[in-house]
Parts: sequence; C-alpha cells; structure tokens
Amino acid sequence: MSKLIYNKITMIAPAQIANFGGLFDRAGKLCCRPPLGAYDAEGGPGNWMQIERLSGKKGVIEVDILVRKCDADGFWDNPVTFSKLLDEIRQHPEKDVVRLLTQATCHKIAELTDKPIQDGFRITIIIHTPNGQTGLGLGGSASSAAIVIGIDALYGSPIADSNEGQKTLLRLAAEGERIAAGRIFFDNVAPLIVKGDLIYIPPTLTGEPNVFSLNCPPNLHVVTITPDFAISTSHMTAVLKDKTVGWQTAETAGDHKMEVMRALLTQDLNLLLKHATNTIIEPIRGQHIKGYKTAQSVVQEMNANDPENPRYALGISGSGPTMYVMTGSIEEANQAGYEIHKALNEQEQVYSWWFCHSVNPNGAEVIGRESH
Repeated sequence: MSKLIYNKITMIAPAQIANFGGLFDRAGKLCCRPPLGAYDAEGGPGNWMQIERLSGKKGVIEVDILVRKCDADGFWDNPVTFSKLLDEIRQHPEKDVVRLLTQATCHKIAELTDKPIQDGFRITIIIHTPNGQTGLGLGGSASSAAIVIGIDALYGSPIADSNEGQKTLLRLAAEGERIAAGRIFFDNVAPLIVKGDLIYIPPTLTGEPNVFSLNCPPNLHVVTITPDFAISTSHMTAVLKDKTVGWQTAETAGDHKMEVMRALLTQDLNLLLKHATNTIIEPIRGQHIKGYKTAQSVVQEMNANDPENPRYALGISGSGPTMYVMTGSIEEANQAGYEIHKALNEQEQVYSWWFCHSVNPNGAEVIGRESH
C-alpha cells in the first residue's frame, strides 16, 4: 500500500540547549515549544515552518525566511523578512542549509522508495530568536532537523519508517551542522529527532551517532538567558584551539561528568545541581561572553546560604552567548532569569531576555497536514 503524500505540512521545532549539564558536545536538552501559529505572541525560541509541495516542478525550491524578535515584555513581534540571513545565503550558497538538506532528503527518499521525486517545494521558515540574530548558542540547529523531518513527513515518512530510520535522519540533519558550522555536532540536532527530554551522545570509534534518551529529574526547571548580542560558533571554537589543562583539572572535570551521569540515572536533582558544570571549556569561553562573570556572581549569591548544596547551577548553551540556569521549580527559574537579566542591564549595560523551560520530549513536531 502506497504512503499518503501531502500537499502541505506545518511544523514547529524548539530551540535546544547544547552542552547541557557541562557534557561538552555530548548532551542536548529541548527548550519549551515555540509559538504554534505564525502570529502567536507566546512560546519559546525555535522555528515555525511550513512546507508546500509544488507538483511537477522538480528542482524548484522557493525559500522564504522570516524572523520574530521579542519585545521588552518577552512577547513575540510580528514576523518580518530576515533580510540579513537571506543576504548571507545569497552571498554564500554553499551554506544554504535549507536547500541543500531538502535536496539530500529527497535523494534519500528516492533511494528508499525507488521513485524519483518530481516535485518542487515552497518553504516558509519563521525563526523565533529574542534579539533577531543568529549565533546565540540557542536554536540554530532547529532548521536542519526540521527540514529533514518535514520533507520526509510530506511523503509519508519513508526515511523514519525504514531500517535505521532514526540514524539516517540524524546523519542528514547533522550534515546541516557541517554545512553551517564546519563540523558535525550530533548533540545539537539529536534532541529534535529522538524523542526524549535529554539526549546523550556517547563517543564512538566509528563516528556514527549512538544516541540515548535520558530523563531529567522531574522537578528540574531551566531558564535560558540570552543577551542582546551574538557570537559566531567558529570564533568560540577557535578560542579553544591549542589550550591545555593540568591533569588535576582534567581529573576533576571527569569526576563532575561522572556525577552528572549518576544524578541523571538516579534522578537526583541535588546531585545534578552540585556537579552540572564544565570546569575546562566554560571558563575559557566565559571570558569571551560579556556578562558571564556577572551571571556567575548572581548565581553564587543565590547559592550563598548553602554553597555546598547549591539550588542553582549556571552553564553556557552551545558556544554562547546564551546562558542557562538549572534549579528545582518554575518560581526559582523565573527568579534566576530576572536577577541575571537585572544584573546584566545594570552592571554591563547589556539587555537580555529569559525563558523558563520544563520537560519537553516532543522534538520537531508536525502540527498540521493538508492532503488533496
């Protein structure tokens, strides 16, 4: 029986916190869902996407990218053309992730079904990013995963339903990371493809993705704080080049990682908050993020009553500048976001936005389908 082919699908893809819990290039956690409608004012960072099939127009890929910024109260403004990003794509077509992944996904579908795709596509993407910029360390991979899942879903999900379908989707989405950032980061795309609140990617000898879904402690809440500036991933990768650390620092970092994994396996929030830090990468990258030390001071003050058993843990999402704080309730998460926002504004003259997140195991979701 042939699979149903749709004329149009609508999707959402939440942003994700990469390097979560200090597990560098190994763990990613989903943020809350972005707005479900193109003009809805509430929701988290991430993408809304619509893909329309253009019957019989093989090779035609029309892409419209819009952006929505946040106002001072944290609500999303109306979408406008993302002129800066579109200009960059026109100047560097080799980095046109959407078109290149659309072509790669179509090729894979044709390979699996033994039926070449003769359609073109009209793709509309609305990027929800608080300051209207990319390079925030939050959500930049949403398009890579969503376009792969979306094109596949348009044709009845033959890739997802195939043998090793999940790994195939991961490889395709990670190719978008290679195009955009120069290397593959599975932790950036895996949370959008694999169902689960926290996705862990252990190292492998072959480089093939080996992905595990883990549960965070049920009372874990996270707040992301995004300053009003951007930092390129390539720059934040370059600052790590040729850096070395002493064996004692490396040994301590290993201890923290082991305790983070033990906390996740035992669902121990207190243990997680005590060890969710990266003592090698984040101190280096933090020097290049204006306001990071201020955020550290705020969190230290909030933990001052019992520093040996902290209620808050600070981290850098991806390559920054977005930071995040883990804690035990939505009220504490909101308070941490407000206090860091206030300190950045008063001490650094840096405006910021904060979003609170709890459990979200949904990944990139198809929220609407239209057939003939």
